[in-house]
Amino acid sequence: MIIERFLQYMSYKNLNDNQVTIQCNLSNGLIGAAKKGRSDLGRKAISKILATYPDLNKVWLLTGEGNMILEKSTAVETENEPSELLSNLELENKLLKAQIKKAEDMNERLLRIVEKMGVF
Repeated sequence: MIIERFLQYMSYKNLNDNQVTIQCNLSNGLIGAAKKGRSDLGRKAISKILATYPDLNKVWLLTGEGNMILEKSTAVETENEPSELLSNLELENKLLKAQIKKAEDMNERLLRIVEKMGVF
């Protein structure tokens, strides 16, 4: 999960919830709620986190693939390069697919519970 990977990053950087909340301008309690599984970080929070910590690899954060920390590159990339736009879309697609899978799994569990209750 994204929060678990971000917690690894926080540990690596010796950051606490309060520091991250202030530095990223996040809602109070968001990190704690995500830790406890009561909420997800959400797209806006993830964007703020990635903007605040440029060494954090967004591919790793979203998918678990690659290294946690970005290697310093001599190549200058711009926000509007087609390859970067494609990469961002692919990452967003993976994130959305994971969220859909999670929702489908939850629906299946809820249907089993309802069936056991004899409602349908």
